[in-house]
Amino acid sequence: MKAVILCGGLATRMLPITKSVPKEMMSVLNKPVLDYLVDDLVENGITDILIITNRGKECIENYYDLNPELEARLLNSGKIEQLSQIKHIANKANVHFIRQITPLGTGHALKRAESFVGLEPFLFVYGDELLYNPQKSLVKQLLEEFNKTKHSVISATTCPIEESYKYGMLSFSGNKLNQIVEKPKVENSPSNVCFLGNSLLTPDVFKYIKINDANETGVVDSINDCAKAEGVNICMIEGERIDVGSKVGLIKANIYYGLNDPEVKDELKAYLTEVLNKL
Repeated sequence: MKAVILCGGLATRMLPITKSVPKEMMSVLNKPVLDYLVDDLVENGITDILIITNRGKECIENYYDLNPELEARLLNSGKIEQLSQIKHIANKANVHFIRQITPLGTGHALKRAESFVGLEPFLFVYGDELLYNPQKSLVKQLLEEFNKTKHSVISATTCPIEESYKYGMLSFSGNKLNQIVEKPKVENSPSNVCFLGNSLLTPDVFKYIKINDANETGVVDSINDCAKAEGVNICMIEGERIDVGSKVGLIKANIYYGLNDPEVKDELKAYLTEVLNKL
């Protein structure tokens, strides 16, 4: 199985830093957000990964490339552990890149991956979303659900119904998707279950990618059509969804992962306790 990670978008919520640093490369501890997603894929046996980027995101490619100058300096300095870490990044997966040359929506970006995916089911993951669950990762949950039926699977969770205008809300029967309704008003929301974006899709989805009235292509439209014709299942995700494309989301991610990191957890916990006691 292969995976496609979408790293497009301008990340205007995180300006001005995203003027030069892609949101997918924001730091959570000492790793970029994107690398947590890649590691989740690799740990579940998925090592053929296509990352879809756009202009100004060359640093993503550089991160997964070798750096002979840095490697030589680390070797000469006797920093063997750090040397091993950065060499591992370049070799842990077969990472490929393609640009979404024109910003015509998520469906257009996904269509760019069709030749890479071929006739296999594949993971479709957004580069600014983390799921914190040390016991069972996002990829593992999607794989388990897919293996039950071999139908496309979308990730979902519950949310306050008054926030339905922020999300794609799901109409469903059992674990079968009927429709994703994009950002409805509360009175028009079919449920309090929302689409998280990350999915495990069969290649059938490519048949339903088409231009909409706004001259764009949307993944949601394609999934809705695929649900009607082929069937799409819903996987209720266990864990804490973190939108690292927002300021508070990035802070949350560093706290969650920091409190689970043996090197920093004790100092971080003590600091957070001190700060909270002063409020």
